[in-house]
Amino acid sequence: FSRYPELQKSIWLELTSARLILLPLFLFSIFVMDYIIVAYFYMGNDTSFTEFLYSARKISMILFIILIFIWGNRLACDSILNEVNEKTWDFQRMTSISPWNMAIGKLFGSTISVWYGAMFCIFIYIISSFYLPETGLYLKAGYIMILSGLLSHALSIGFSLYGIKKSGGTRKINTTFFFLAAMVISFFAVSSFVPIEEDIMRKGNGIIKWFSFRITEINFLIASLILFLSWALTGLYRNMRSHLQIKNGCMVWIGFEISLMVYIAGFTALFDISSYSMQLTRLTICFGISFLLSYMTLFGEPKNIVDFRKLSDICAKARWKEIQYHIPLWLISVVTNFVMLISICCLYVLYIDRSDDGTFGILFLVHLFLFLLRDISLVLYVNMRAGLGRKANKADITAVFYLLILYILIPSIIKTAHMDYILPALIPDIDVHFGNGLFPVFIQFVFMLCLLAVQWGKIRLHLNNSI
Repeated sequence: FSRYPELQKSIWLELTSARLILLPLFLFSIFVMDYIIVAYFYMGNDTSFTEFLYSARKISMILFIILIFIWGNRLACDSILNEVNEKTWDFQRMTSISPWNMAIGKLFGSTISVWYGAMFCIFIYIISSFYLPETGLYLKAGYIMILSGLLSHALSIGFSLYGIKKSGGTRKINTTFFFLAAMVISFFAVSSFVPIEEDIMRKGNGIIKWFSFRITEINFLIASLILFLSWALTGLYRNMRSHLQIKNGCMVWIGFEISLMVYIAGFTALFDISSYSMQLTRLTICFGISFLLSYMTLFGEPKNIVDFRKLSDICAKARWKEIQYHIPLWLISVVTNFVMLISICCLYVLYIDRSDDGTFGILFLVHLFLFLLRDISLVLYVNMRAGLGRKANKADITAVFYLLILYILIPSIIKTAHMDYILPALIPDIDVHFGNGLFPVFIQFVFMLCLLAVQWGKIRLHLNNSI
């Protein structure tokens, strides 16, 4: 462990002698009680040992979930946020520890005590699985549990680092939000990847079609978890690089977007549709993914005026090699979204004689993209209005409030007034036309873009005068 000083420090602090002794004793006592209860109900019957194995396997699974997904996620969230709140995180960043060593140290070091206890649960789970039918499937389910736990911890720390970056380290961060966010992801991971006894047989024997491949469902779950865990570790490493003042390029984010699009688009093989519809569906899925990622990164990334000024200067001086280190992720997702929209339009024009369903919602996708551009302009305008003062931390909340007014309050009033023909100008509508939806939203986008340009001019003037 000498190569990982952060991990070594956590092992010394977390694995105290009390935990090393008391935690296994506590877990062992639970299984002893389980054996006594099973033996009492079956009175030494020949099936008592088999029933104990079934019960021990389920109890070990429950204990693993409590240790890893509840206690472990809490520790993972607190590992860095507590240091930020206690003003010790800056000292960590000033050390010579590499980003990868720091990421591994925080990921495994902060949760080493719960993994120590979970190791005994896994041991009981494996032992009981060897005495049960379909041992291979049960062992694969145990592997899925371990991968799900690692994924949830990596995401917990990643969320924490994003929270630190977004706040700028200027205020105390509440760990509860990030813990609850990790718990929500853990809930979906557990409900999807921890099958019960009857479900494991179905998942093990079922076949799933992904592109032209036919894979058993449980093997596909394992492969999916390995893929997303790899990206979670990559994101954790890049976040740590950013916090240690090391620049990150944009190619990894582009690779993540492409891999996510390919992964989800592969499920279209489950549908029995024509080749044209298949291609169009896959491109529409890719459009939807980049559309959602645009909003997620827009609100997830900090929108600092200084960063925008630096990006503007780089573009003005045509230093294109440096732009990849300063371009925001939401802008990359918007460009990807536009490329997907153009690809869908080109495919429709290319196969227009084979289309059976009109424009296949092309106008609706254009409608969505115009709303995206308008909302981005609005969010950026609100952030620039907030400037560098105390209101900058609450700018995104203010922008969300405005968006709720635009998408919920005003359309509700118009719907109550029975003027539904105006709604496509305010909310996305599948039956949109140029006159009632596309043109009004485009005008809104141009209006917000003008306000944004005026505000940006004021900011640049202020910055130039201050220099």
